[in-house]
Amino acid sequence: MRERRHILRTLIAFLVVGLVILGPMQGWGANLLNQSQENMDIMMTTDLAEVEINQSVVILFEDKSEDGTLTFAIPDGLVFDEAKTVEANQGVNIFTFDEKERVLKGTQRTGKIVLRVSRVGDFQVTANKLVGSQVVATSGLVVTGIAKKVARVARAVNTADVYDDATLRAALNNKDITVINVTKDFQVTANANELSQYFPTKSSLLFNGNGHTVDFQGLSAWFTISAATPMNMTIKDVNILGRNYYGPVRLTGTRGYGKIRYENVTYTGAQITASYEADIDIAGRVECRMVTSYVSLAGATVTTQASNQANFEATNMNFLEGSHYIGNTVNAGAFLLYSGGNVDVGKNAIIDLTSFGNGGEGDTTYATVATQGNISIHDGAKFNINTDAGSRRGGIRASGASSQILVESGGELNINTKGALDAYRHAIYLGNGAGITVQNNAKLNVRAENTAGSTTNIIDTGSSSKFLIGKKATFNVYSDGTASKQLISIGSSALFQFADAASVDLNLNNTNANSRLIYMAGSAGKLVVDVQRVLAWNAIGSTGNKDATYEWNPMYGMNISYTGSNVTAAAGNSLTTPVQDSFRTNFRTQNFKRVLFEYIPDVAVTLDILTDAHLQANSHVITGTTNPGAWVIFSGSTVIPAGTIAAQSVNDATLYHVKADGTGNFSYALPVNKYFTAGETITAKSYLNGKSATATTVVKDLTAPNAPVLNGMKDRDVVISGTAEANATVRVFGADDTVFASGQANAAGVYSIAVPAGKQPLVPYSVYYTKATDAAGNSSTKSNVVTVADTTPPTANPIMQTVDLNAAFTTNAKSLVRDVHDNGGDGDDNLTYTLTKKPNVSVVGYTTAEVRIQDRAGNALFVSIPVFVKDGFTVTNDKAMLQAYGFTVFGKDFPTTLAAVDQMIFTEAKVKAWGVPSGQDVTSQVQIVDRGGLSKTPGSYLVKLSVLGVEKTVVVTVKAGTLAFKDVTQDVSFGTATISSKSKIIAPETDLKVTIEDTRAVISDWKLSVKLTQNLQTADGEEVANALIVRQKNGLGVTSDMPLGGSATPVYEDKTGVDGVKVVDMAPNQSQSILLNIEPGTVKANKEYTAQMEWTLENGP
Repeated sequence: MRERRHILRTLIAFLVVGLVILGPMQGWGANLLNQSQENMDIMMTTDLAEVEINQSVVILFEDKSEDGTLTFAIPDGLVFDEAKTVEANQGVNIFTFDEKERVLKGTQRTGKIVLRVSRVGDFQVTANKLVGSQVVATSGLVVTGIAKKVARVARAVNTADVYDDATLRAALNNKDITVINVTKDFQVTANANELSQYFPTKSSLLFNGNGHTVDFQGLSAWFTISAATPMNMTIKDVNILGRNYYGPVRLTGTRGYGKIRYENVTYTGAQITASYEADIDIAGRVECRMVTSYVSLAGATVTTQASNQANFEATNMNFLEGSHYIGNTVNAGAFLLYSGGNVDVGKNAIIDLTSFGNGGEGDTTYATVATQGNISIHDGAKFNINTDAGSRRGGIRASGASSQILVESGGELNINTKGALDAYRHAIYLGNGAGITVQNNAKLNVRAENTAGSTTNIIDTGSSSKFLIGKKATFNVYSDGTASKQLISIGSSALFQFADAASVDLNLNNTNANSRLIYMAGSAGKLVVDVQRVLAWNAIGSTGNKDATYEWNPMYGMNISYTGSNVTAAAGNSLTTPVQDSFRTNFRTQNFKRVLFEYIPDVAVTLDILTDAHLQANSHVITGTTNPGAWVIFSGSTVIPAGTIAAQSVNDATLYHVKADGTGNFSYALPVNKYFTAGETITAKSYLNGKSATATTVVKDLTAPNAPVLNGMKDRDVVISGTAEANATVRVFGADDTVFASGQANAAGVYSIAVPAGKQPLVPYSVYYTKATDAAGNSSTKSNVVTVADTTPPTANPIMQTVDLNAAFTTNAKSLVRDVHDNGGDGDDNLTYTLTKKPNVSVVGYTTAEVRIQDRAGNALFVSIPVFVKDGFTVTNDKAMLQAYGFTVFGKDFPTTLAAVDQMIFTEAKVKAWGVPSGQDVTSQVQIVDRGGLSKTPGSYLVKLSVLGVEKTVVVTVKAGTLAFKDVTQDVSFGTATISSKSKIIAPETDLKVTIEDTRAVISDWKLSVKLTQNLQTADGEEVANALIVRQKNGLGVTSDMPLGGSATPVYEDKTGVDGVKVVDMAPNQSQSILLNIEPGTVKANKEYTAQMEWTLENGP
């Protein structure tokens, strides 16, 4: 068979991508620069001369004098980073910052200031020393803001560099441009206000200012958005000027398909965008400075349009995590959202809004933030809303059905109005079904100052509204004035609820006797409060928590019903009956100018360790700490008796066990001879001023378990079992005291530990013991020691034997096996070998012997040994043994077909074969590989046989054939006769037969004759003539006798023409027979007579 080859070729490709550098790579960093002016009293230094936009610079300052106040003027273009400044000064806040005046006031003579660069330019930080109001020393330091340094690479086809009006418009008009890079400051050429300047809508557009300033003048670039043409625009790292009241860019069209992201943008001019149908994302620091005019890049004064515009008109506004938005208006609110739009203030984001004037558009006339949706302030975020002292505008107006204000844990909402609020211009206004939720640790502060004669309610919500204030949350509302109004006015079916708040301070510092703290329309309104210190003042002017008209402490379970502004019922509980009754009688907010709900400190309790060790005090004495003077009760064990100390509260029937001392420590002893039990869970409940806390401890177990019991082990075991303390950890150790395995007892104290897979089977006669360790770590003594029983018999493989026919077989049983192994040892001290069966070596072929291998534990293996018995007619190799004999065949018998010849070979040669070492009969696999020219032609032929690689050659002799005696009866006895006076015919007592074999190729007649070579005679020579006769019987039964003599007498003649073997039987009943004919007087008594006959076989007629 030709070999076929398959060739697999692997193609390895190596792709090299090159970076095309179009401009030089610029270095980073700068040398230490000391830019302090000549004044030696105030020193300022920084290690950066140039700072990329949105990167920070650290200024180190030192005031060598000891008097006066140190201030720093922070120019526009630098942003004070309060958090990083505190961090740079080891966590200490050493500055106060007036953001409007952009002045830092320091409290230390040395320290660090961290500023972030917001745009390109040179900015001087000025340090002034003030004594009184006079500047006595000045020092300045210049920080240069630069564009980001980047390696310039080949521009992609979707990117355009813009640097003037023409390149900007070309980029905006090119539908394939999705990235605009500003490469330098420039001013747009615009004729007045360019309205409805539509540009191709792109799915995305990045406007990257790279820290430059772009003066859009009157251009407002509009993009139409729809389901077919959505657009996401990003404007970043740029200072923008603009006069158009739609803003420099605007998305308009179908709501839900557009978004503008502002990232690190400073805008000065008219409204920043009027994208009613788009969402707005704020990232990084974004500042919107609305002004009536600005100075263009060309130096001209540019008047902006429509000062009654909001910062943003949009659908949703999202202030992303960590962002900081600063916005002011000229004569309007800041945010005007449409179609239920929401304000979402992300984690740690800050919004600082200041609205000026009393004009506006839409609901921004009424409020700084106007929406019909929800306002959500997330963890760590701060939303600060301020109005100018000259503004009569409110803070938030969320007029949609079910609008919600949510201040999440850690967030803050601060509203400070500074003018007399006009009608419908509330600090907070919400519609029907609305809610204010201040979560745990969050803050909502409302301060309405300078309200004068304004009658506008400070917080005003619709019917079915809910105020929910969380634990340690702050909800403080303040207002002044002279006119009648409500500090909080809620529609019908209202719920105002809080518990455990840090502060709920309702302060109406108003001189009008008809003003009220709380108004709830109808008669279903509820104020539900729990666990607070409550203070109330009848008069105005209160601050802090001193000099209250009433103090109810602690109070819990308060449920106050309102009809309008009047409390109709006040339920509540306290510790004592006088406090409780006073609250129920006197809590009437219609009589108060201020009510303050303060936080009552939480109760904390700890328990010291308890044990079951009777010799230790903590087995029967409970100790711990809690609030000073708190009541403590214990549970968890039957050995703890009932308490005996009356509760602090008149409403509490509990009997306590102990009161904490002045430092908060407590101790309680069990009755004599009573002790805790290991595993018991002891609970201490501490109560004080309406609050409680619990602590638990589990009684430690210091008592060692009893010694475990180890069950017997056998080498074949896959688990180690026994009993131990319930749920104890059980470790199994070997004789060397190292851990062999480990596990755990169950609740009934039964353990079953798996023998590690790598350590199976166990070694016989090895010893093991166990130890138990309880949950407390207490360990027992040793268990009983167990010796591993050997139950595994040895293993071994037989060694095949080949022996001669009838040869003696070995009696060395060990020599008949190999690879002997026993887990109890392989030596003769452990193993004995016995020949339990001898093979039959008297027959050629396959047989077996048997060896028993037995270890000292009595485990025995019986191994069957393959034995091949061979003689001179067998050959063998490592796969087979083949037996075959030579034979003779007569030509006349030679088969006429090849198959019959092969069958003759197998039969006559007695071919047989056995597989080695299996002994399987594989005679059927023997092949005649060479017949040696075997044919019917007489001669000798060498025939080759083969099986499984072993070959044998036999000699086949082909003969022509003969006519020959095959067998002749040698001795014939006529027995013992008596002498008679008459002739007597005697038949032989033994059969007389002559067997003829005819193997001639051509068959012809033949005949058989006999003659005497010795007459019948005695030993001494006395003869009897004609005593033996041949009797013939023809077909008619007629007999004839012929005496035997020295001449041949015919006995039988064959004319059948049939080959093979012919037996001529000469018994008396046959056609021919030989008889003894004795005539009287011819023989003598007591004589033995013998004769000899000679047979002749003749070929032919």
